[in-house]
Amino acid sequence: MNIDALFKKVEATGWSTGRSFWDSVVAVFILFCALPYCLLNEVIPLKGLREIQLNEDPVYYWSCILIFFLLGVKAIYESQKTYKLASKAISKESI
Repeated sequence: MNIDALFKKVEATGWSTGRSFWDSVVAVFILFCALPYCLLNEVIPLKGLREIQLNEDPVYYWSCILIFFLLGVKAIYESQKTYKLASKAISKESI
């Protein structure tokens, strides 16, 4: 594993930030902080004092949970993709 590739800035593709490390941080935050918080409290906080509660609107609540999950998985995918691009860029620079 090349540590430099985690922090190497490459062209951002898709939803990527362009650095594999930051894509990983986003994925960890979504999957291991935001998603469990929403599931345990049965509420999704929104901007201001608004929130989506499970007992008031279950379809909308579970739709948002699914979107959170898919965003986390997408961030993991983008992290791996960005890491591969950075590894290729580093190998081209060393030649």
